[in-house]
Order: sequence, then structure tokens, then C-alpha cells
Amino acid sequence: MARKSRKTDFVNAGTTAADAASVKAEHEAEAKRPVYRAGLYARLSFESGANRERNTIETQMEFLKKFVDQTTDIVVEKEYFDISKTGTDFERSGFDEMMQDVRSSRINCIIVKDLSRLGRNYVEAGNYIERVFPFFEVRFIAVTDGYDSEQGEAGLAVCMSNIFNEYYSRDLGKKIKAAARSNWAKGRCVAGNLAYGLKRNPAD
Repeated sequence: MARKSRKTDFVNAGTTAADAASVKAEHEAEAKRPVYRAGLYARLSFESGANRERNTIETQMEFLKKFVDQTTDIVVEKEYFDISKTGTDFERSGFDEMMQDVRSSRINCIIVKDLSRLGRNYVEAGNYIERVFPFFEVRFIAVTDGYDSEQGEAGLAVCMSNIFNEYYSRDLGKKIKAAARSNWAKGRCVAGNLAYGLKRNPAD
């Protein structure tokens, strides 16, 4: 009686030709998947002693790096940050540097912790998200807000979040001014730095 050959191929081993073709297609698709060169952007409105102790900028960056580590199509190209910069306008050195790298195609993805880190001006923030970034074919991700431009256009939730961020900034400004006026009325000094020759009253 002739011995049977033990030689097998993957079809005989339980994998059909259709399965093999599917696996091959998946591998080819994976190889063609674009790799995004990301710019991580962090912003801190006001750097106080407490903020420095909490390493707020560093904390934001670590959060963004952990997010990137969980992805398969994003690599960190560069980090950008602005300290003691308001979000009500976009006149910021770190943001300007990032946009220069966008224009030179050094980065094609921008990642922020949340939409308020990008800005608290509803009109300008919306313009960047809906017009500027798509024009430069830049993927934009706001991690904690769950927004990723690759998943679709900015919806109502993003618009409402931008409106809330601007309102929050305006409301905070009004509260600060009201507190300052109250202290002025009581004769208290609210200046951060005193004029030359003056000394602060330790009892006040």
C-alpha cells in the first residue's frame, strides 16, 4: 500500500482560497494606509504658580502622546505650545509656527486635547476646522471632544462646543472685571506690579 503524502498547503490546512485572498487584501490595504505626520498643540491661558506645579502644558502633551501611541496611522512630527496666551484670538507664536509647518507640508495632522485648546473664538475656530484645515488636507483631532475630521464634517456638537468655549471666555472676563471693580471701590490695590517707590500693605 502506497504511503500518502504529508505535503499540505494552506487550502488543505483549513484555509480556503477566498480566505487567503481576503487576508492578502487586508495586508495590501494596511500597507497603503496613509501615515499622518502629526503636530501636537497645547495651550495654557495663564501660567500661575499652581499651573507650573501641575505641569499643565506637559500634562496636555503626555495625554496627546498616549493617544497617538494607541493609533496605527499617526506619528508625532513636532510639538507646539503657547503659554499665557488667550484663546479668544489666534495671534500666538506657537500656533503661527504650526501653521507655517502646515503650509510647508511638514505636518498633515493636528491634535489637541479639546476644542478649547485650539481657540475660544467661535467664528475663527470654526473657520479653521471647516475651511482652513480641509483646504490644506490636514486631519484635525480634538481627543476629549471625540472629534476626528477623518470621520466626517464638523457637526452640531462641534459648533455648540465652540460657542460654549467662547461664551465661557467672555463670562470669565466679565467676572474678573467685576471683581476688580469691587476691589477698587473698597480702595484695594489689584495691580500685579506696584509702581516704583510704593510698597504693598501686608495687612491688605
